[in-house]
Amino acid sequence: MSRTNRKLTIESLSNGIPAIPKDAVAFYKHNCMVCFHHNGHKRGVRLIVNYDGKDHIYEVNWKGYITKRLLNAYKEKKRATDFAACTLSLILVRELTEYTAIEQSCIGTTIDYYLKLKKQDGDMIFNYSARLEVSGILTETEDNTIEGRINQKIKRLKPEGELPDLISVVEFGKPSSKMVKA
Repeated sequence: MSRTNRKLTIESLSNGIPAIPKDAVAFYKHNCMVCFHHNGHKRGVRLIVNYDGKDHIYEVNWKGYITKRLLNAYKEKKRATDFAACTLSLILVRELTEYTAIEQSCIGTTIDYYLKLKKQDGDMIFNYSARLEVSGILTETEDNTIEGRINQKIKRLKPEGELPDLISVVEFGKPSSKMVKA
């Protein structure tokens, strides 16, 4: 098992990820901050990401502070967890793969984002190169695990032509993540 150490800044979300407009970054960042806070984590938290048989260790940082107002604004934990998982998954796809998110998918497609190769020019829909399904776990339990979520997602995915699928599950308690090619 290989380990690499890197820094990850949540504000980098819009850099090289066409699916996220710059003015939406604060919303996604706040969801992450709240999920980390709920589990007692502060900026600089260590995130272990398993991808392609290797563990990658990231130090996750952000600007800003947790306030009562912020906690009240993102009180719905399931929704916050979903958006926070998307945040980290999109950054990790950009960091670890040859892809980046180009477009959010519609409900009913069994995936969350369409991806393109980073080296491709343009944001046209015919540039789809892969698909991404994301899942978030606020705090893993015996009945709700990263492996269990990955297995559920693999069974649920409906192939779309020849596009490869990636599944990313983020857990905020440890925190950790696993990304697999389905």
